[in-house]
Amino acid sequence: QAVEIRDDRGRMVRLAAPAQRIVALAPHLTEIAYAAGAGDRLVGAVRFSDYPAAAQDLPTVGDAARIDFERIVRLAPDLVLAWRSGNAPRDVARLEQLGLSVFVTEPARVDDIPRLMRAVGTLAGRPRDAARAASEFINKIKYLSEIFAAAPPLGVFYEIWHRPLLTVNGAHLISDVIALCGGRNVFAQAPALTPEVSLEAVLAARPAAI
Repeated sequence: QAVEIRDDRGRMVRLAAPAQRIVALAPHLTEIAYAAGAGDRLVGAVRFSDYPAAAQDLPTVGDAARIDFERIVRLAPDLVLAWRSGNAPRDVARLEQLGLSVFVTEPARVDDIPRLMRAVGTLAGRPRDAARAASEFINKIKYLSEIFAAAPPLGVFYEIWHRPLLTVNGAHLISDVIALCGGRNVFAQAPALTPEVSLEAVLAARPAAI
């Protein structure tokens, strides 16, 4: 049976039948595919896809900096999962030019994760497994929210790279996770999604945790 669902670009992704062979272009998308019950449909993933353990045995198709297009074509996927802010738009465009169906995601809030679980489950023909996993995830979010709701937030600096020193702003999923767990991103107001900051700026922000 044909399936169709709109991705985070606003484009409708249509498959003649649920995907049997999936390539994930971000480690978190590999994890979401497994969580959605579609781990057995994965035939390739990018470097650092190490969870769950079974993901480490998947053929590697490059990383965020460089995609191995030839290997992806040889794997003959009927669906590619991509990350809007992590994969270069030109790489996504090339995959589509090669005739591949690409579902582009951009999780910005914790609430987006169960939504993406359900979407991937639908595309892979595993809607029930995905719905169950999404429900469990939502319950965990609710539990954390209740634990930290009354606690005063701690200032947090989240380092995603050291040279140059990079962090995330308030529009990033990581910032939402920090808030969920009782933290306050000290660079939430930065204009860029992943801004470069100076050591002096970090010291001036006086984070309670790094």
